[in-house]
Amino acid sequence: AADIEAALDAAHGAKDAWGRTSVAERALILNRIADRMEDNLDLLALAETWDNGKPIRETTAADVPLAVDHFRY
Repeated sequence: AADIEAALDAAHGAKDAWGRTSVAERALILNRIADRMEDNLDLLALAETWDNGKPIRETTAADVPLAVDHFRY
């Protein structure tokens, strides 16, 4: 529970700075996250498979790429 509280505190602390960030800069940041996710697709898919018990082909071909698409939207 402490890690959740720490994550929430960090998110609340960053909210104002994120709000002052230009739309163009936000887009760059979100695209960098998507790039990193694509670079680590196999690892993220494996983690998703372990966490949810889904077939690796599903997490590799659908779940992680969909998350990447959401960051790029």
